[in-house]
Amino acid sequence: MFSGTTLVVFTAGWLALGPRTQAQDGLALGQLSGGQLKEISGLAASRQHPGVLWVHNDGKDQRLFAVRTNGQLAAVFRLPLPVEDVEDIARGPGGPAGTDFLYVGDIGDNAEERATIRVYRVPEPTPRPGTSPKQPATLTDVETLALRYPDGPHDAEALLCDPWTSDLYIVTKQKKRARVYRAPADAWTCPGVVLLSFLSEVPFAQVSAGDISPDGRRLLLRREDAAVMWTRAAGEPMAAALAKGPLPAAVMGPPAEPNGEAIAWAPDSQGYYTLSEGKRQPVYFFNAPPEAASERAASR
Repeated sequence: MFSGTTLVVFTAGWLALGPRTQAQDGLALGQLSGGQLKEISGLAASRQHPGVLWVHNDGKDQRLFAVRTNGQLAAVFRLPLPVEDVEDIARGPGGPAGTDFLYVGDIGDNAEERATIRVYRVPEPTPRPGTSPKQPATLTDVETLALRYPDGPHDAEALLCDPWTSDLYIVTKQKKRARVYRAPADAWTCPGVVLLSFLSEVPFAQVSAGDISPDGRRLLLRREDAAVMWTRAAGEPMAAALAKGPLPAAVMGPPAEPNGEAIAWAPDSQGYYTLSEGKRQPVYFFNAPPEAASERAASR
């Protein structure tokens, strides 16, 4: 739970899937500072550094920004590799126990013409005072995973890391139903381009972001004006969880979020943050519905 603050309780209206535009749904924690943070496309909440969120701009920007939950800039880092269209970031395991990694998804492909996409993995750095958008620190120990879809190129804006397995999931952005693809954790040890496996198709369109809760029990996908959530029993495979019907989840949506493209679970899995593209956008926090209530609703 977000400590020290009284948060919103979800009402019955939360169960009606559709655009979320009511300002009372989310708690605004602060506004992003700095003119460089204007096309936020990805969001991940740090576990090692409480109160820190990792964000990045859409497109060819190689920088990762550490910001406080109140929106204040804490540090700036730079990937030492070129990118084509960075669309999402995830935090998760992937190495020695207790080590957190940032996964940066260079997965955007509006024209659906990229033969391969890339995910970069780097041990989560410690925010470094003195860095800035014009003088970022260079990230080290960056690994690259080249991926290819089994059925041709797709545009995608959602990258998720499973905290139970370290598997990666990429969710496509399509007009009717999204497609979910999987890269197993051992893909990082494979030479060359790794073939993704198709996992599932889900009834949610225009996916722009996603995240799996750190306890592994819930998965969120969002678009500009709505979000959905799946619940997962202990040890349940992801494909089985996605086969269940999704539940609606709250986001602000337009006009409060003019182009919401980011969502991330809090480290305690009790709520989640959202962000939109645009200058000086608020960081919103939402209480997740109680897990028992989610499971009852999902079983209907």
